[in-house]
Amino acid sequence: MIPKTNTGEVPNIDGETNSDEDIRNNFRPMTPLAASSTIVNLLLATGPFSYPYGYVNLGPFLSCIIIGITCILAYVSATFMLEAISVAQSR
Repeated sequence: MIPKTNTGEVPNIDGETNSDEDIRNNFRPMTPLAASSTIVNLLLATGPFSYPYGYVNLGPFLSCIIIGITCILAYVSATFMLEAISVAQSR
């Protein structure tokens, strides 16, 4: 149970009290860029934002090899999906 003072303020972790009005006044909406990157990150997980760091550390040669292997696997997966769709539609 959170203790409240007589003025309706709730103490935070540091023991200081902030009124509801102080919290509302300190709220700043996200910029469109921050909101867009948050939505992309939520939809695609952390992959798009963590891959570049990993590729920079690997170097250009290994990065190109891994990207090539990923492209081949994506092509094979897409081909399997197309075959599965065509088999499902033929029945």
